[in-house]
Amino acid sequence: MYPPEQHVLRDLALTLERTPGSPDRALLELVPAVRDDAGRVRLGVLATLVDVVGAGLALRRIAPDWLATADLSVHAREVIPVGPLVAEPRALRSGKTTTVIEVELLDRGASRRPVALATMTFVRIVRPDATRSLETPAEPEIPSRFSFGLSDARLDRPYAEALGVRIVDAVRGVLELPRSGYTVNSFGSLQGGTVASLAELAGEVAARAATGTKVVSTSVAVHYLAQGPVGPYRTEAEVLRVAPPLLRVAVRDDGARELMAVATVAAS
Repeated sequence: MYPPEQHVLRDLALTLERTPGSPDRALLELVPAVRDDAGRVRLGVLATLVDVVGAGLALRRIAPDWLATADLSVHAREVIPVGPLVAEPRALRSGKTTTVIEVELLDRGASRRPVALATMTFVRIVRPDATRSLETPAEPEIPSRFSFGLSDARLDRPYAEALGVRIVDAVRGVLELPRSGYTVNSFGSLQGGTVASLAELAGEVAARAATGTKVVSTSVAVHYLAQGPVGPYRTEAEVLRVAPPLLRVAVRDDGARELMAVATVAAS
């Protein structure tokens, strides 16, 4: 079963709304644990929401094949949302090898005020054996709702703490995350939204060390290079610009001795 009972998607309690003839939409109820120090929703949380809804639309377009995320970017607006958030995807391009999805994130509690904009690129791959038991979402015949949340699942502590992230060296943006079932994807590798979360958190930590101020991440763009099936995972950040902060973050699978992703993170 994916996701398992103890999983970040369960604790975030994402809900999918399905309507005949339209792409699925995803909803996120806002709790204090998902907000940053400015009151906005953490980019990594938005990336996880976007990854789910974007992948669902892409899978319907490439079935029966499977996909891997090639890149993902999330750019936040200067909005403190009331919630719930709704993620609405649309396909910009669907070709033989790649599918590009744009996702608009809106504050449903404030007359659908725009909160962030995201873009994803998916690459078509041969379906992995680990996904054979998972059904590709079919076109719905009637409107429906599905929630990843369970009755006893809730995010009651800060998002980074729930993931298990540990700060090793703030100046260098070195964070560590053990591999666990809580953050795996359907392949058994690190979930794409969690990779983006690591990059965002590492960039923010290093930006605060460089500026001496409590800046928060406002934009993250991730390029996925490898799956990261082993763990633990480790980040390192390089400051490209101090004011306003712009950083390059590398995310590595230490167990596989492989570079998993590179990202750019902006903060303010």
